[in-house]
Amino acid sequence: MATLTFTAVTTAASFSTFTVFSHTKQNSGYNHHKNTCYNNCSPAVLPTGAGKSICFQLPSLLLKGVTLVISPLISLMKDQAEALTARGIPAAYLDSSMSSNEYGRVLHAALNKQCKFLYVAPERLVNQQFIDFARQAYITMVAVDEAHCVSQWGHSFRKEYYNIPDFIQ
Repeated sequence: MATLTFTAVTTAASFSTFTVFSHTKQNSGYNHHKNTCYNNCSPAVLPTGAGKSICFQLPSLLLKGVTLVISPLISLMKDQAEALTARGIPAAYLDSSMSSNEYGRVLHAALNKQCKFLYVAPERLVNQQFIDFARQAYITMVAVDEAHCVSQWGHSFRKEYYNIPDFIQ
């Protein structure tokens, strides 16, 4: 995965936060967002609405490949992909209700760099067709959205989250 310089991240964070993502002021989480981008791997524990998704969306805009976002809820994947698309950022999601044609179109778009963000459920990481896609795709970042779902002590833990490290390797 690519390494970003602090200057590039600061410039991109300022431009993207205010222009692409329509933030009107720097909130208290803004500096954390920049630091998260700079450090490449950093947890962001922020309240709802503080812009945690920007922690992976900003650096992804600087990278050439697709960002794979592992998300636990179809409705959340759909909302996030639609919000990005509305801002002119190509995004898509895969879910179990899609026809094989729809599924194929999304994977084709991601392979051809027509999709910047691809949202998937953790169960998708063990699907052989998706694994084959991932081996061919230029995935520059993997993000876990709604990471509190990863906690094995939670009431709705899904064992498929254990597959994330193996999938990345």
